[in-house]
Amino acid sequence: MGYKTSGQMVLGLPHIEINRLVDKYDCSLVVVGSHGRTMAGEIFLGGVASSVLHNATRPVLVLRLKLKDEEGKKVCEPAICDPLHHVLFPTDFSDNAERAFAHVKKIAECGADQITLLHVQDKGNIDRHLRAKLEEFNQIDTERLERLKVEIEGLGAKKVNVELPYGSPKKEIIDRTRQDDISLVIMGTQGRGYVGELLLGSVSYAVARHSQTSVLLIRAIR
Repeated sequence: MGYKTSGQMVLGLPHIEINRLVDKYDCSLVVVGSHGRTMAGEIFLGGVASSVLHNATRPVLVLRLKLKDEEGKKVCEPAICDPLHHVLFPTDFSDNAERAFAHVKKIAECGADQITLLHVQDKGNIDRHLRAKLEEFNQIDTERLERLKVEIEGLGAKKVNVELPYGSPKKEIIDRTRQDDISLVIMGTQGRGYVGELLLGSVSYAVARHSQTSVLLIRAIR
């Protein structure tokens, strides 16, 4: 069974018109492609995709694409063909991470081969004032991850991993997307940072910008 589709051509700024049509037709998901690269060879979001992310009111799937030559022409295709192969869910246990987890549960119900639940103990914050409490934090957060694991195991996920690294959330999450054939990242866009994040959280934007696989971003309720 396929999808019912329609096409429109409108005049205006792409990100404004895209988000206007999303609201007009009450779309449940925005899909944007990204295949740009910096001079250093790193993946980055194109201007339209980046602007859509910063202004979207609905979940956004940043679909990582790759270019290939086909009969002398450049064509795009998804970098990962099976999004259910290995799903990564980074969480900070915030309210919006809980909203994103609802989408992880739907993925589990669809029979995901593997799901990794990841929480990064933020070295930058903990080292300054809370280093003595790290063991306590690890125990609390491991129990939180284990509860999430039990929940999605009961929904049909074939394999569920729990990981609790210590370091920079941006670096740890991005590095993790480059391991073990991660096929999809699901995460919220605002978390428990000490400074209020405007429009799009810095960690989620960095992951969407540098991840080598597709990223589903779940917006906070405004």
